[in-house]
Amino acid sequence: MGWKGGVSYSGYGYKLILVGKGQPMANNNGYVPEHRLVKARELGRPLTSEEHVHHVNGDISDNRPENLQVVSRGEHTALHQTGQPGRGTLNRWSRKHDACVECGTTKVRHNARGLCINCYARYARWERAVKRA
Repeated sequence: MGWKGGVSYSGYGYKLILVGKGQPMANNNGYVPEHRLVKARELGRPLTSEEHVHHVNGDISDNRPENLQVVSRGEHTALHQTGQPGRGTLNRWSRKHDACVECGTTKVRHNARGLCINCYARYARWERAVKRA
């Protein structure tokens, strides 16, 4: 794989910075999510595990200090609530989609692949039928 300058990416797309094993906030491999590192440097102290960092504009690649907000877990959850008008700043149906890609609903719970639970069930039945054929 080779050296990448101490930068990696999490499975969720967050940029990770190599700070070294045993450092405050570092994971077992010595990496810290960049947004947490930026906020910790701004505050002048390491963040605790109870402190979450919220991207105000919803863009996880935008790690400017003015786009980051330290919140509790409960506050962070409330900011990302979906399907409840008037709650949260993002108010999105899912992380990547504004509505079901098949039927366009936002009233039914998101399941996977941009599909609501009903469309996903239909897709899964179709996929099983195709595999059997």
